[in-house]
Amino acid sequence: MRKDIVNSIPEKEKAPLKSTPAWLKRSLLVLLFASAAGGFFFCARLVRTSTTGIPAVLSKKPIQKSKFSGLQSFFEKAVPAKPEETILCQGVILSANRGSRAVINGQVVKIGSVVNGARVLEITASNVLVRCNGETRRLAPGERFTPKKP
Repeated sequence: MRKDIVNSIPEKEKAPLKSTPAWLKRSLLVLLFASAAGGFFFCARLVRTSTTGIPAVLSKKPIQKSKFSGLQSFFEKAVPAKPEETILCQGVILSANRGSRAVINGQVVKIGSVVNGARVLEITASNVLVRCNGETRRLAPGERFTPKKP
């Protein structure tokens, strides 16, 4: 505001300035210092934990013996898993122009495909016909089939 406008207001209309209570000033000051100290300690702890938890040199030897003896070490080569013996029909995908498909053991297959030794013979809206080791079986989605070993 301009000074001439402020000075033109009569003294009676000017609102007297109220002073802030001392207890409020002290409370705000304590709150300010407490939050500053808390922020400082939080940052100090954050920096300290992020640098001390990581070793400077990583070795190939494990520091402690693994609790899970069945798991391979990180540095050992993976051995391919044995193929599943159970045949699981997980779903049917019908398509007029591209041919119907089925999801068996997580793989999308068509008629004539072989999954884990099972050949897909037929795919309908409600089931899949498979043959494995001489056994023929109709599988609805969600149904499992464990063929006899040859």
